[in-house]
Amino acid sequence: MRFSRFYPFLLALFTTAFCAAQPYWQNGDRLGYFGGFATVQGQGEQVVNAHMDLDLGGSRFFTPKWALGTEVSASWDPLTQSVNTTLRAQYLLFGRSDVSHSLLADVHSGVGYHTSQTIMGTSFSSNDVKVGAGLQYTWWISQGVGVYLWPQWSQTNGGPSGLWGWQFDLPIGIQWHWHK
Repeated sequence: MRFSRFYPFLLALFTTAFCAAQPYWQNGDRLGYFGGFATVQGQGEQVVNAHMDLDLGGSRFFTPKWALGTEVSASWDPLTQSVNTTLRAQYLLFGRSDVSHSLLADVHSGVGYHTSQTIMGTSFSSNDVKVGAGLQYTWWISQGVGVYLWPQWSQTNGGPSGLWGWQFDLPIGIQWHWHK
């Protein structure tokens, strides 16, 4: 095999690994993040599928421990598009950015809208709802930079059958912090 056959695979792998890091900022009493990833699948020298996912969100602390947050995400495939929104209530269980560890709990609910098109041109859409909880652990490497792990469990009807089931997400990323 030639190296050129591996090039699209390596490009997709590094793009996914780099973009899925979801940079995360904290500015005083506000938190904000964005993230996303893109994949391209090929067979031989042809592209057979592509996917892109973008996320944008933020929170505002109303007390030193309690915050409300919102999040919007969008996904694009050649024949499928999705938009999801999430509302979060967050509580700082332990720490802040000037200690080496912090723990942030959240409960969340969200809705999603998905449209699909078949190869024959028929369109259909679906909606889903999710309710769940998450726990973000951050290890602060320095006073301004941390690495976070944010497991999230959700009960959702967003599967192929439309029946309620559990969904588990595990974002991992880098968090930056600065003072005004």
